[in-house]
Amino acid sequence: MNMSFINAVLALTATSEQNHKQPTIAPAKGFVLDSALLNRNTYKVKSYLNQTRKIEQNIIDYFIRNNLILQEMQTNNIIFPMWDESNNCVGAELQGVTPKRFKGIMKNSKYGYGFNIRFSNDGTYDYALFFESAVDLLSFMDYKGNHQRKNLERCILVSMAGLKQNIIEHTLKAFKCEKVVLCVDNDEAGQMFKSETESANIEYIDHSPDMKYKSNCKL
Repeated sequence: MNMSFINAVLALTATSEQNHKQPTIAPAKGFVLDSALLNRNTYKVKSYLNQTRKIEQNIIDYFIRNNLILQEMQTNNIIFPMWDESNNCVGAELQGVTPKRFKGIMKNSKYGYGFNIRFSNDGTYDYALFFESAVDLLSFMDYKGNHQRKNLERCILVSMAGLKQNIIEHTLKAFKCEKVVLCVDNDEAGQMFKSETESANIEYIDHSPDMKYKSNCKL
């Protein structure tokens, strides 16, 4: 694939690198992402995401370069920072890089937020797409951007780090988005979550992962 991730973003959003703003690490009250705990050598993260989870290297490099993916010093866990509507870092999702599966949320992460990626020139969103993990979100972006060239303009992509109704409800309120797209697994837990979403009177579009990219991203 010769298309760089920036060009994929251009194809998806009709923006440029100059006006595709990225937040800086500025801890919000109650949550601190201490730079002393970060490993500037991100080899483990790159290897895991590319070799194990089969995500294109250009996407990984772009996210690391823009502080959207970090690596923990002691454990080498991947840190996926959570940004609020004011671009404050209010928490982080964690993903282990060893064969022993580990997923978690950093201490003092703010309730109702998830790792998110936004495609909008004016800060407004027509659709909010929800995923079970940050890695699922990246795999979706890889497939849609690098392979299908699909347009995600005016969309916000959010990882729930599980199946959490509170993240859907808070995202809709905080980012002023009305339409929900559930990109959760089509398994028993995913079906139960869809039923819970219906019970909460939230209308949604069902978009279970396409096996064309999900099959390259085994949990």
